[in-house]
Amino acid sequence: MKIFKLKQYHIADILTLCEVICTCILGVLLFIGAKPQTALIIFGIGELCDAFDGICARNLKPYPKDGKYRWWREYAPEIDQITDIFHLGIMGLFFIFRICSSFIYFRPWIAFFVAFVVALFCIIIQIIVTDEKHKDTKLATGLILGRRVLYLTCIAFIVFAGLYAVTWPDQIKTTIAIALCISAVILLVIKWDRATQVKTPLE
Repeated sequence: MKIFKLKQYHIADILTLCEVICTCILGVLLFIGAKPQTALIIFGIGELCDAFDGICARNLKPYPKDGKYRWWREYAPEIDQITDIFHLGIMGLFFIFRICSSFIYFRPWIAFFVAFVVALFCIIIQIIVTDEKHKDTKLATGLILGRRVLYLTCIAFIVFAGLYAVTWPDQIKTTIAIALCISAVILLVIKWDRATQVKTPLE
């Protein structure tokens, strides 16, 4: 019986797998009506995995060139991108159905309209940047970088609005918010290439 041995090049894939698992758990929590704090914790774990899988893939020992076929490496960018979309999308639905409903001025149609506009915007961007006429142009570059900013903005909004809605003591909420802000600045410095370059070394 062959025993699996964890190597450095496995870490990035394990982090991506953890994000996939967190996404599946969020889907279950959405349907069973779990507490907002539970979903927020799972979402945070998934986002941390997403934040560090690329860093690990770029800085740790890469897979050896041993001729073995690893399908998950061949489709790694697509798997990572799809997982990111579903992770944020499912949490967005949880936010609308389970968190926003507790706000005094919440109007369901407004939340759905905003979600629809964001989704439509992302789809239009994807169509443009994959069109051969616009590939590698300034327009495509600007749209891709803009989409990343929008993605991060949505994450920040969901997390901080979620913190406002949960029943934790204010001291804990404030501590978490400060820690998140510091972590965000550190990650922004580490992953600055993602904010300024369309293609990174892994792509």
